[in-house]
Amino acid sequence: MPMRLARFITLVVLILGMSAASARANTITLNYDFSASGFPAGAPVDPVTGSFSVTFDNATDLIDVTSGITLTGLNIALDSAPSFTYLQSIDALSIGGLENGASDAVSLTNDFVLVLQNVSTAPSLAVLGYTQVSAGPTAGFIGFGTLTPTAPVPEPASLTLLGLGLAGMGARRWRQRKA
Repeated sequence: MPMRLARFITLVVLILGMSAASARANTITLNYDFSASGFPAGAPVDPVTGSFSVTFDNATDLIDVTSGITLTGLNIALDSAPSFTYLQSIDALSIGGLENGASDAVSLTNDFVLVLQNVSTAPSLAVLGYTQVSAGPTAGFIGFGTLTPTAPVPEPASLTLLGLGLAGMGARRWRQRKA
């Protein structure tokens, strides 16, 4: 009996420790499709569309981070890796190419900047600006658009924990039947 009690106490302590660690984390994940239009005449692409997934800690400022972001289906050229900048004080997220920084799109490059506001509560697309080398040396285009949430992809670790929990419950039931 004391061995069972020790196992039970260890399990409770482990569960409480895991829940306390997750309560401190401020990590959020955003999965969105976006579309922006209303660019001025001469813009090489209208509308600009794509999808992104970004995971970050919204308790601190992050500048030009390249990990935790995936950009897919972008219908304009991008010369550098996607990156993001998050400013906690104004709850704003900028996504763009790393070459000029996530918060800036500079002429003579293939780049863009997508600015989201109210990221931690109700994300909305504030503005999308882009530049394309093919449009000329001074061309920059700004338009406004929409965000559409996409279904989040389950994390493999979560599925593994669920599977282990179900397996443990099944093993315990099998042992009880056998005894």
